[in-house]
Amino acid sequence: MSTKQTVDEWLKEGQETGKLAPEIVQTINDMRALADPPSKATVEQLSKPHPNRKGWEEFSKYFQENREMLLKDQKKLHEIATSFVGENASYIFRIELDIQGLIHFY
Repeated sequence: MSTKQTVDEWLKEGQETGKLAPEIVQTINDMRALADPPSKATVEQLSKPHPNRKGWEEFSKYFQENREMLLKDQKKLHEIATSFVGENASYIFRIELDIQGLIHFY
């Protein structure tokens, strides 16, 4: 039997432990579908970077270690985020950063 955490449990734990940057928690709170791969994803879709909890945790670690540089360089931010969680999630994350006033999305 699987004991996979709910999205809320995962976000709460990630926030409490620092595994997830606040910006990532906010993004996933606003768009829950970004926490896990689509349930009907094809093998081709899953062979490319796509949103998943492990990817978000790894990206969060990189983001937190390089936050200033990534917020100043949107191209780099997009490239790095895409490599961890896929292009669509990277795009949505950057829009969320713009809403939070951390970058000016172009």
